[in-house]
Amino acid sequence: MYYKKDGLDELVNRFKNRIIFPIQGYYNNFIGCGGRTVLPNALAKYINSPESVFFKKRNILYNLSNAKQNIRSKKNMLICEGYMDVISLYDKKIKTAVAPLGTSLTESHLVLSWKYVSKPTLMFDGDTSGLKASFKSAIMSLPYLTPSKLLQFVILPNQYDPDTYINEFSMNEFAKYLKNPLSIVNFIFEESSKSIDLSKSDNKIIFD
Repeated sequence: MYYKKDGLDELVNRFKNRIIFPIQGYYNNFIGCGGRTVLPNALAKYINSPESVFFKKRNILYNLSNAKQNIRSKKNMLICEGYMDVISLYDKKIKTAVAPLGTSLTESHLVLSWKYVSKPTLMFDGDTSGLKASFKSAIMSLPYLTPSKLLQFVILPNQYDPDTYINEFSMNEFAKYLKNPLSIVNFIFEESSKSIDLSKSDNKIIFD
């Protein structure tokens, strides 16, 4: 995709040095694309097609058009961070995975997920940034939760994302995490308590 940059006459390749991922809409129609950099020092890891009437990142989950039937039949949606997570999981026959388009999970993404399942599963990267993103999503979801609209979490070991973990370890090892998700209450409690020394009685009282 080429465009004219301000002040320049020549066309600029928007997705230079990037792996291109076609993005489909609800009816499997092409609505845009995403690009993941192959360079270690790129300013942005992901970029996408420009926003338009049909392409709004905050409303789109990558691979939902392909996964929706499996999501409904399995009654689970696995929300990951990136395109490669979804592709690797699909390759290993886990066909319920979707991802935001290189952006934070939004309220619109949650509302969209609840149209398909009552309790989607978030499995972001296991590093500090991934945990922060998961915690942010958990807090964001609280005003919207009902008995039929919940959220659960799978936390991978530090420095692993679904793509790297499933390709380094066996499918059985990966499945152990999927079978033991944390409820949103337990996840928020565990993350919140990390900054508090609960061995002290006073801290326990304050935290409770």
